Amino acid sequence: MQGGSDGSFRMCGIPTNTALKLRATADGAETASESTVRLQGGTRMARTELTLVPLATLTARGAVFTGIVVADSTHTPIPLAEVALPELNKSETTNSRGEFRIAGIPGGEYRISVRRIGYGAADTRLAFKGNETVERRVVLGRAVTLEPVKVVATASDRMRASFDDNKRIGIGHFMTRDEIQKYDGMEFATLLSTISTTGIAYGRAHNWITSRLRPPPPLCLYDRLACLQAHGFHIPDEFERQQGVPVECWSLVWVDGVLQNGMHDPTEPFDLKQMYTDRVDKLEFYATSAEVPMRYQRRGSHCGVLVVWTRGYEPKPDKPPL
Repeated sequence: MQGGSDGSFRMCGIPTNTALKLRATADGAETASESTVRLQGGTRMARTELTLVPLATLTARGAVFTGIVVADSTHTPIPLAEVALPELNKSETTNSRGEFRIAGIPGGEYRISVRRIGYGAADTRLAFKGNETVERRVVLGRAVTLEPVKVVATASDRMRASFDDNKRIGIGHFMTRDEIQKYDGMEFATLLSTISTTGIAYGRAHNWITSRLRPPPPLCLYDRLACLQAHGFHIPDEFERQQGVPVECWSLVWVDGVLQNGMHDPTEPFDLKQMYTDRVDKLEFYATSAEVPMRYQRRGSHCGVLVVWTRGYEPKPDKPPL
């Protein structure tokens, strides 16, 4: 959106408990990094200031990666593509013209990842030196769509059909595609943060889910880590700590009837960045073990259970057509 003559701006219709990343650009200047704003709880308004820095100043702070992302067949610009340097926790989304610009990159060789729903991802490494500007044209190919395949009903099919039964009982939180599609293109964590009973932890380049209604951490007088672990709290290892994983009791996550974590005790965190909102058909979230249906009950379900059903499913009719 475009700010007023006095630099002010206003955005309406933002869901509560949603992390909104903001940056500003102008002729010859832009913000040095993204600012994150979140409307917490009953708060209906939030205020932030975005400071513009001359491009010459930003360039002096490190290298600049700029360019355009286009489709391989038509070479038309691709908006809303994510261009990321995961090792530096830097990312940018292309504008309506498919353009992107990432500044402040220290010298060195880094992995570059470019992706957009509906296109094949691009992944390579680039070297940056001093204050140079590296410009690239990134071409993404359309994702291949396979012909539909009819399968015989499985246990997963029957579990998927249980969504309506669970929703009818009304214990837990349920979302269908009509509600979910409002968040297509956003991060999966953003969608889940709209559920009042979820707790989202944000790391350097990953997001994880727990329940706001989980039991509180115990009062551990001796050997605190071992005590927390005995009560279902996952203790991150060195690599996880570098990614920003906190000590927490994590929710179990099921995708299309398959348990994604919970192979260890306590339950290990599930990275929400593995899921794309556009691919989610419906979901269920149970905040406490008392809410969880028997089929999803596992050790560790006291910290919440997330059940996700993805799109592209065609239910098999009970009887063949006449």
